[in-house]
Parts: sequence; structure tokens; C-alpha cells
Amino acid sequence: MNILTTVFLKADNLKIVYPNILLWQKAIHNYKRSPDMGDEIQCCVHITTPPEKIAAMKQRISSYIDSKPEYWYPKADSHEYLIILCSHES
Repeated sequence: MNILTTVFLKADNLKIVYPNILLWQKAIHNYKRSPDMGDEIQCCVHITTPPEKIAAMKQRISSYIDSKPEYWYPKADSHEYLIILCSHES
């Protein structure tokens, strides 16, 4: 797969690679969009961080996601969080 080819995904999930030279004058119909995807961002929060600050951070992340419907599919219960508490020795 490179810039000179296009990959098509058939209904049975079979991938077919065509050279772009064969496609440049063809009509291509997209019958199905790509499936929804997830994203994961990991960060550490110091173990002494107050729960109020963690709750505020979660609220700000949710507000951001909800404010960008063109990039995200916001759903009421779709924002999942796993907070990892880190303790760093000095």
C-alpha cells in the first residue's frame, strides 16, 4: 500500500488493492463508511491530587468532547475514564 494505490474493503472484509492509474477515470461509490473508532489517551495523576481536581479534569474533557460533534460522537455515557495515580519518590 502506498500513494500509487487505493485499498478497498469489500462487504466480507476482504481488502483489494488497485493501482490508482486504473481508477482515475472510474466512478467509485462508497456504500459503507468506516466503523466507529475509539481513542485512548494515557496520563498519570499524582497520588496527592485531590478528588475534586480529578472530577474537574473529567468534566473539562467531557465538555470538550461534547463541544466538538464534528470530530467526536458524544453520548451521555460514552466517556470512560481510568485514573492512574502515580507516586514519585524524590
